[in-house]
Amino acid sequence: MIRKAFYWADAQALCFWKNAMSGLGVAAFGVLLALLASVVVLGNDRDEATLRHLKEVLWPRAYAEQDVKLLDSILAPEFCRIDAAGNWSTKNDELEYISKNKPKYDSLVFSIKRLDVFENGTAIVAGEGRVKGQDEAGPYAMTYQSTNVLIKRNGAWKAISSHVSGVKRTPAQERGPSDDAGSRR
Repeated sequence: MIRKAFYWADAQALCFWKNAMSGLGVAAFGVLLALLASVVVLGNDRDEATLRHLKEVLWPRAYAEQDVKLLDSILAPEFCRIDAAGNWSTKNDELEYISKNKPKYDSLVFSIKRLDVFENGTAIVAGEGRVKGQDEAGPYAMTYQSTNVLIKRNGAWKAISSHVSGVKRTPAQERGPSDDAGSRR
């Protein structure tokens, strides 16, 4: 039944384009295509800005502030996370974790290195996280790589997968007040 619906939609689209070509002139059709292309580009720019804000601001804030409601709004029901050790966790695992575990770091900044939005409503957001903190061993700095897959569902971007790798922890040198300027979000 679903396949028939797709075929019907394809047939309708083909009829539309045939009628457009014969009813409009070539110039008018070119203008129509240019308008459609600009709508796609504007939509893509909005999606990229939304995804950037989600990954660089909202997602770190949810963990830093133990905001279960915010993280719940970011993660899709089928969300899975694979950590650097290969352990898997679900959305419910992540929500439970942040509700019970106060962050042990002072700052977390995520820098996007790859952001691709695909025409099927899927996005890849990958980059590097930089963490600074202090624990029983003293001050430390840590970096990690993260790749996230998001889908656009009912107009909202939802994370369905996250993979963390390349975790590197080093003792931090003594930091002055200016070292953390702008790193808190």
